[in-house]
Amino acid sequence: FSFDINKNTNINNPIFVVMDGSSMLSREKVSLENTTFSNPLKIPNATAVGNDVEKIVAENSSIIIPKFTKLGDLMNQAIQFQESSLLIVLIILVLVVAFEIFVSLSLSSVIFYSNQHIIAVKRLIGLSFFAKYRRTLFVYLIIYMINAILVISLMRTATVLPIFILVIALDAILSMSHIRKIESKQMSVLLKGG
Repeated sequence: FSFDINKNTNINNPIFVVMDGSSMLSREKVSLENTTFSNPLKIPNATAVGNDVEKIVAENSSIIIPKFTKLGDLMNQAIQFQESSLLIVLIILVLVVAFEIFVSLSLSSVIFYSNQHIIAVKRLIGLSFFAKYRRTLFVYLIIYMINAILVISLMRTATVLPIFILVIALDAILSMSHIRKIESKQMSVLLKGG
């Protein structure tokens, strides 16, 4: 609503934002528009209007306690809230990725130790890494594909897909290197009859 000096309305604790219209940012101009979420009281910058505002404040000093601020300060509060929200989301994302990598490494250890005799025979035959772990890699591929379908169907921004691909690539590389590391350590013991 527009400010009308002749209306006898009671306004509780208004916040007056002093602005210079010539140097306003586009975001500041948008925040002054009347929308369903905000309907700021706009007082034009004129000497007579300023005198009227001072008169109203003086007459109703027990009712109206003006608070003067800049729109930049109000926007700064919103930006700080968004920054803290992004930090929380980033921490959660790092924890989820760390948990996912932990689960993947544990799963690769379980797969190796449950099939270590078969893997030892395949190694003696001279099969390559991919031939020895064909079934395991197929299971991992199915899991990654299911995750990819879920991410693509639920993603809201395009930045999610590259992050997902990076996490999956990191997971695959760590899992394969972990299996190779376990295999190289345990295979000599296993071949000696352990």
